[in-house]
Parts: sequence; structure tokens; C-alpha cells
Amino acid sequence: MNLEKIFYGSSTSARKKFLMGWLEGKKFRQLVFPGCGDFQMVMAGQKACGGRIIASDVSLYSDTIGNFIMGEDPPEFEIIADIGFEINQKDPAEVLLLIKAIQLLSKGHWHYRRFYNEIRSNFTGQRAHVRAHLEEYRKLLGGIQYRHRCMFAELEEFQDDPETFIYQNPPVFGAYERKVFSTEGFIRYRSDFRQMEYNKDYPALIEQINRARAHIVFVLYRNKFDVPARHLIFAESRNIDRINYLGYNHRFRKSRFLDKSYLQYEKFRNAIFTEADTDGVDENSEVTIAVIKPQIALYLRDLFVHKMGAFEGVAAEKTVAFYLNRRLIGICGLNLSHLVKDRADYIFEVYAMSVHNSRYHFNNLIMRCITRQEFAKLVTRQYKNACMLRPKKIKTVCLTRFPKLKTSVGVLDLVAKEKINNIPTWKLTYEAKLKKDGLKAAYLEWLKAMRTKKHGKDS
Repeated sequence: MNLEKIFYGSSTSARKKFLMGWLEGKKFRQLVFPGCGDFQMVMAGQKACGGRIIASDVSLYSDTIGNFIMGEDPPEFEIIADIGFEINQKDPAEVLLLIKAIQLLSKGHWHYRRFYNEIRSNFTGQRAHVRAHLEEYRKLLGGIQYRHRCMFAELEEFQDDPETFIYQNPPVFGAYERKVFSTEGFIRYRSDFRQMEYNKDYPALIEQINRARAHIVFVLYRNKFDVPARHLIFAESRNIDRINYLGYNHRFRKSRFLDKSYLQYEKFRNAIFTEADTDGVDENSEVTIAVIKPQIALYLRDLFVHKMGAFEGVAAEKTVAFYLNRRLIGICGLNLSHLVKDRADYIFEVYAMSVHNSRYHFNNLIMRCITRQEFAKLVTRQYKNACMLRPKKIKTVCLTRFPKLKTSVGVLDLVAKEKINNIPTWKLTYEAKLKKDGLKAAYLEWLKAMRTKKHGKDS
């Protein structure tokens, strides 16, 4: 249960797994989380270690969640621009929806405007959805102490206590942090993010950490500065938009990266299908696929659909890129091991994400392609295990707020659906038999559907 699925921010899945593993079995008098953001790392710390927990931040977003957990009203603020709807500033769910609406308005793209309109048209339902998440937060984090305080003040208070654990995650990219949580220009609040001057503030922060006696996990975004070996380092290198690669070790200079070559990611990013390529889509266009590395697929997935951290821990054994006229339109992750272990006769689709386009639903094209025998042969041909069954079906499970998934209608059959607890979320199971015709037939079928009034975005 987390608000990552609702609000922007960098994925914390890998960091949570790392932190919980390191904290397991250790005892500290208190755990301190300055700049706690969406409280995901706080949850990881509490689950792994327990004890007294102090969390803090300076954004309206975090203050609203923190106050709710503590049983207090949201902090006072002033709305200084027209958002398009009225809210109750004492209702934390409505305050968070206001912040989300501001994020969407700031993006400007038609795709984000669509989600903004959804908030306005179904405000009551959206509020109930966010409120359910908040109640779950309070249930999981009840008993922690939260306060409005900057990370520099927190570090200064606890740095000399050897029985304190500190998770230090400095906001290196001020512009990134503003894009994630800032409400500047729409809301006047008592504080805003301090944009760190990298060459000035970072060395001073490192020097302060070097003198600390507390146990510190420090999130380092660039490898330019030395952090002492006694502090455990979790390293990330990312641009202002997405994480590129990550790793961790006791000494950063020996960090084990998943993939050190940023150029690999740029090669795929530069091949992405753009609006300018739309006019070239016709009956003569060609769909091709290629198997790619899982970490590159995750990188591309976050480019297409920001904030998928909650699903990063779901392992995909095979990841595939889809191209239209040699331009990247999407990726999908598949599991195949059950063809051997469980003697199952289906390929399981873990996720499928596509680039946004104003005219075409590329995710629908991907779903049509994976239901072809030609696709199944391409992704299983490297397996020479005699025990592997030849797949006959494609199967997938998804979570959605609707009892049907538009992308799968007419492509996959809905075989099971289940409503989850009191949250307006459905667990849907889809499957379909693999068709004998190939990727070209899947493409022409999709193109015909896109040109009808029922499916086309521009109709």
C-alpha cells in the first residue's frame, strides 16, 4: 500500500529492499528519516527494525501525510492561483488531490490534462481512493513522530549519537524535487525546497557526515566526493527525469552497479517513437521485437509511465522491446519458468508499457502482438529444455480502478475478477489463446481498429 502509485517521485523499491536487508537484526535507540518524502523508506525501517522513529520534511505533501499519521489537521496554506475546483483545506485527501492536480497542470501535455479532468469529474471517488491509502498509512506507521524540519537540522541534532540510525537522502537536483512535490506558483506555504548548490553545499554536507558518530545510510547521486567506509552508501546516478543505474557497497568506489553504461540507455531513449513519426504509420509499416536487458526495460518503462516503483520488485524473466518502423513504441516483461516448473501451457505477461501518442494506442498493439504464436516462438527459442511445454496461451493479471481494462477488450478474455477490500481496485485476470497468424497480421488488425471511431484517439 503506497502513494507512489498516485504521486510522482523516484522509485524506492530497490532502496527499500536494500535497507530492510541491512537493518535486519540490528538494534538502534532511534531511526531518523530526514526528507522522508512519501514515507516509503520509513515503512521499510519500521518493518525491519522497529523502535522509535522520527520522520521529517519541509513540503506540503509530506507535512499533510505526516500530520494525518499523527492525528492532526493538514498545515495551513494559501491557494494563490485558480486550480479549477474548490477543496476543504482541513481534509488531507483533498489537499493531496490538490497537489496532484497542480502536478498535472504543470506538465502541460494532453495526456496529463486527461488525468486532471478525471480528478475534477470524479472528485468524490478520487478522494475516497486517496483517503483509503492514507488510512492504511496511519495503520502501518501509527506511533512514529513526524515534524516539519529540514534535513540539515536533523543531522546536526543526531549526528553524534552512536545509537542512532540516519537515512540521509539529500535533494541534489533542486529542479527535480520541485517537479516532484513543489506547489510554487499555485500555493503559498511556509517553506519550499532548498535547491542545493552542488559544488558548494555537497562538500560541506559530506564533511559533516564524515564527523558523524551515528550510523548513516547516505544516498549518493554522483561519485565525485569521498564518503568514509564506516557509512554505508546507496548510490544512484540519474538525470533530472529518471534513475539510470544504481548500486551499493560499503565503499562507493567499489560499488556494484547493475549497469554502468549510460550510453546503453541513451541509445534506446533516442529511438523512441515521437509525434513526428505518427504520419508514417500505414499498411506498409513493420512491427519488430527485440529481447533487451531487464534494467533497460525498467528504465524505459519509467520513461513511458512515471512512478511504477510499486511494481519494480515484480521480476520479469524476459523483457522485450517493440518497434514500429524501427522506432521504439513500448516494452513488456514476461515470465516463462512455469512452462518448465509447473508444466503450464501459457506465457505470463508481467507488465506492458508504451510511449504516449496523441493518435494511437500502442499498448493495444503490444497486447495484440503477444497473442501471436510468432511472438511466443521468438521469446522461447533460446530455451532448449526438453521439459518445457510449448505455450498455447498468454495470461496476465492487472490491478485497476475499473472492472474492465480497455486495452484488453477485444484482445484478451476476462476470466476472473476480484474487488480488493474497501479500496476501489479490481484484480483482473485475462488470457487468450495464441493465434497462428504473425506480427504483421496483428499490426493490420490493430491499424484497422485504430481507424474506427470506437478506438481512435483522434476520431
